[in-house]
Amino acid sequence: MNANRVFSIARTFGMSGFVCSAFAADIDLTTGPASVAAAPKMSFVTQTTSNSTTNVVGAFSFLLQYDPAIVRILAVTPATGSPFLNNLFADSSSFASGQTRVTGFQTSQSQPVNGEQIVCAVRWQPIGGNGTTTTLSAAVETLVDSQWKPAAVTSVPTNLTVSSTDTDGDGIADVWESTHGLNPVSPQDALMDSDGDGNSNLAEFRADTDPKNASSNFQMAASEKEANEFIIRFTTVLGRAYRVEVCSNLGSEAWTVLEDNIQGTGNLVETRDPNTSGFSRRFYRAVTQ
Repeated sequence: MNANRVFSIARTFGMSGFVCSAFAADIDLTTGPASVAAAPKMSFVTQTTSNSTTNVVGAFSFLLQYDPAIVRILAVTPATGSPFLNNLFADSSSFASGQTRVTGFQTSQSQPVNGEQIVCAVRWQPIGGNGTTTTLSAAVETLVDSQWKPAAVTSVPTNLTVSSTDTDGDGIADVWESTHGLNPVSPQDALMDSDGDGNSNLAEFRADTDPKNASSNFQMAASEKEANEFIIRFTTVLGRAYRVEVCSNLGSEAWTVLEDNIQGTGNLVETRDPNTSGFSRRFYRAVTQ
């Protein structure tokens, strides 16, 4: 462990009075799961966890390395209740670059604990490379415990396999069906609505929502008119892109694009139709891209 690196992190975070010991602390990091299978555009999460019998993580810095032609990062977040909740940093502009540095520190006076502590969760999205296997690596640069002793850790990899294989031809990738408890060799479950939210399992696959959770769905939300504009709101998934289309007559008029490449945030998003004057009615729909 490079003592200058430890000092640099402590100095950056405004800390002083730490002790840099020559002995490795009783702590290390692991990333799970060790392997993941995902379809293109199917987001998944890995968690980096500290393991210890007597200590907790005080500060860390590691470099996420990945193939930007195959996968990108959507978000890096600390776990709920984590001591890093307000002190975890990752540069979102690097999320599709192939290298993203994640740093964090805690300011609480944590007492030594036994067991595991989730340091952070990383949400990923495959964007290509169907039929390939690649490695997501967290190369640890600095790791110190709550007593500012460095720990001996090098790299914690996760193997990713990207596959869009659809054995039963129902339009849903096998890996997505297996992940969500569906049958990859039975086409009947594609049109079923497993959670009763009004969306078929096939629609949930296309939207990357959870087919077993009724609160996870893709739908239009409350909309309203403001002056001559109409505001359209709909639920989104982080990392997915959407298009809003409009028409004035469902029976005789084709749908036209109001706005496309709307980026999902994981929350409600809205778009506006400024061209409502002169129409007695307008119809809108949101489509995943």
